[in-house]
Amino acid sequence: MKVFIRDSFQNIKRNSLMSVASILSVVAALIIIGVFLVFALNLNFMTNEIENNLELKVYLNDDVTDKQRSDIKSAIQSNSLCKSITFESKDDALTNFKQDFGEKSYLLNGYEGKNNPLPASFIVKVTDSTKLKNMYDFSKNIEGVKDVVYGEEVVDNLLKFNDMASVACIVIFIVLSIVSIFIIYNTIKLTVYARRNDITVMKYVGATDWYIRFPFLIEGSILGLLGSSVAILIIRNIYYYVVGFIQGGGTGLSVGSSIAPPGFIMGEVTLLFIIYGIIIGAAGSAFSIRKFLDV
Repeated sequence: MKVFIRDSFQNIKRNSLMSVASILSVVAALIIIGVFLVFALNLNFMTNEIENNLELKVYLNDDVTDKQRSDIKSAIQSNSLCKSITFESKDDALTNFKQDFGEKSYLLNGYEGKNNPLPASFIVKVTDSTKLKNMYDFSKNIEGVKDVVYGEEVVDNLLKFNDMASVACIVIFIVLSIVSIFIIYNTIKLTVYARRNDITVMKYVGATDWYIRFPFLIEGSILGLLGSSVAILIIRNIYYYVVGFIQGGGTGLSVGSSIAPPGFIMGEVTLLFIIYGIIIGAAGSAFSIRKFLDV
């Protein structure tokens, strides 16, 4: 194995021009995939963040007693879909409502105490956002509950969008992967073609196909790994710059908190690129050398 690895590095150095071309083709292909992957991961991150913040508001009757309120809470908590439950009193509801009005909160002055028209409620988060309707059906039938609200139309549209986006991301990723493999295959094919005479000589002296093929597989894997490493560095630097620019207010939009953290993105990208680079490098070499083994 050490001999094969040593020979592979020597071949890369000896055929430096074609090796650089192979590496650059890997870099170009992975950057294209990387840009899309970063976008897809951010879309998935933001969608999950929204889904995790989805909640139901279980409004209580005005005449509900402390005992009934405790029983309602216990009933909701007993449901396996309940992730968390928080009580919001009438006064808390009014305070929060005033905050939504911002500078015009003075319009709500005089509604404190007995004049407060807002009901007390339980704010419920569920373990699975797709089961909000189940929790809604369960909660509205509890005695002492006045109404349950969870924005059914918004939630349904969000879940549909998430499903469509996931399918679209998979399809685009497959298409980009096929294009990338084709580009890398043709580049490595030129490298193998430049050494076709060496392969022919080895065949004539009795070398087995695998003995000839194995160094090329290692060489392709090394080229793929080098290309993926360069692509990772480029994607990393660009993403850190973009995140810094957005969070620094460079866009004028307050979306910084919704951007996936660089650590999360680069962890996913790095793992995928290393595996992907090695596989497509080795696969490109394997397919490229096949026709030259038929001597």
